[in-house]
Amino acid sequence: MSSPVTILSVQGLKCVTLIEKIPFNYFNREGHFLTWRLVSMMFDPWHLITSRAQNYCDLGTILVENYAFSRSGMCHISPNLHSLMKPSLKPIVQWGIFGVGNSSHTHVIDVMDQHKSIVLARRHVQFVNVSRETRLPTRLPEWFIEKYRPKLQGKAPELMQHITLKPEQRFVFEIEIQKEDIDHYGHTNNSIYGKYMEECACLAINSGFYSSIKGNIHNYIITKMGNLFIHEAKLGDLLTIESWEEDCSGILNFIMHKQGKDIFHGKLHCESL
Repeated sequence: MSSPVTILSVQGLKCVTLIEKIPFNYFNREGHFLTWRLVSMMFDPWHLITSRAQNYCDLGTILVENYAFSRSGMCHISPNLHSLMKPSLKPIVQWGIFGVGNSSHTHVIDVMDQHKSIVLARRHVQFVNVSRETRLPTRLPEWFIEKYRPKLQGKAPELMQHITLKPEQRFVFEIEIQKEDIDHYGHTNNSIYGKYMEECACLAINSGFYSSIKGNIHNYIITKMGNLFIHEAKLGDLLTIESWEEDCSGILNFIMHKQGKDIFHGKLHCESL
């Protein structure tokens, strides 16, 4: 279930949208907003803002012959998120193009209160331009690069990187991908990986595995969430999730793989309430 979205403006390098109603399944049974649903909310406007009618940053034109594969993202989350994100809130989701490479483009997505006075979450996300014909990364059109690259500052965004070092002791959890986790392309929805990370973290906390994250997970808030999508997963795939904490820091690492092949790397930065 996605949110009903209204476009408020598409001007220059930004697109501002209004989430008319937050779906009930974005909250848990206690009425608390599910942090992993931030990715869902940020992408709820995607099909509308990239349509040929709206064509935010000419992406509607690019997507005629190509896909935009979400490769890497890093989300900073305000401590105010859970106190302000209520079913009655009509949040603003603002997209802005941030950087243009040869075969990728990066955007910054802000989730704000309906008065645009508080940024509840900010995520940088990198898309790789993938040919619909070959299903391989392909160079962006020259006209797109020439149009947008000069307008941007060129500052490097903070993105999720590969996790290269794994300790000997890791918490291991397995999960089978269900029908409700699949998007309209037949792949696991990007936001679901955040759900898997939180489920794995809950089990690891309950088993006393982490060094500094103890007790009830609801005694902590997630202040930062990183996602690196490496390969796709589909319905019925069995994923092995490995997790550990970095040096009693509250930073939780996650590596997901199927049949021995890494498909996802992620991080959750947790702080006590």
